[in-house]
Amino acid sequence: MIHETYRVDATTSFGIDIAPAPADGRKYPVVVLVHGNFGLRDPYGDQLRNFTDEIAELGYLAALPTYFPSGFANPEDVNIDAHSPALVAAIDHLSRRADADVTRLGLVGFSLGGGIALSYIQRASIGSVKAFADFYGLVGPKLSAGVAKVPPTIIFSNEHDPFVPVAQNSGPFADALARAHIEHEPIAPYAWAHDDWIGGGVHAFRPGGPDDVSSRDRTKKWLVKHMPPVGLP
Repeated sequence: MIHETYRVDATTSFGIDIAPAPADGRKYPVVVLVHGNFGLRDPYGDQLRNFTDEIAELGYLAALPTYFPSGFANPEDVNIDAHSPALVAAIDHLSRRADADVTRLGLVGFSLGGGIALSYIQRASIGSVKAFADFYGLVGPKLSAGVAKVPPTIIFSNEHDPFVPVAQNSGPFADALARAHIEHEPIAPYAWAHDDWIGGGVHAFRPGGPDDVSSRDRTKKWLVKHMPPVGLP
C-alpha cells in the first residue's frame, strides 16, 4: 500500500492509502472505502487498511481516503454534505492513475461514510457506480433523494445500534431498494447482526470478530459478482 495526498480545493488536502492494481499495463476497476466519523484512529484504522488490501488482492485498485486531518476523529460528526466533496476529489485523484478505471467503481461505506457514499451515488451518472457495500451507514438523511441510481447493494447493520438506528437507516434503505427492484442483500425479513463489544457498543463490528470476518467475505463476493476485477486496455 502506498500513501499519497489528494486535494479537495486550493486550501484543503487529505491523505489517501492506495493498494495498486496488478502491474500489467491494464486498467482495473476501482473500489473506494469511506470511513466513518472515528476516522482512521484505533481500532478502525488497521481494520480498514487490511480490508483495503484484501480487496486489492482480488485484482482491483483499492483505496482508503480520509476526509479528516491525520489522527483526527469526531464521533459527533453527522454532516454528510460537508464531506461529500472529499470523496469526489479522492475519486478524481485516482482517475489519474494509469492502472485505474473509475468508470468501473465500487464503494464501501462505513457509518457516516455510508451516507457520504450514498450521496456520491445519487449525484453521479446512473450506472457509474457498479456495486455498493453499506456497513451500518448513516443513509437515512439521504433517502429522500431516492434510490434510482443505487447499484446492487449489500447492507450490514447491528440490529440494536443506538448511534445509527436500523429503523431510520438500513431498514428503510433496504425497503426502498426492494420497491425499486434493485438487487440487494439482505431481503426481508432482515437478519441484522448483534455484534456487542466494549470498543464499539452495538454499532461497528469488532475487528477480527465473526461479523467482521463474514461481512468482509460477503462484500468481496458481492464486488466480484457485480464488478468483476478484469483488466482492460
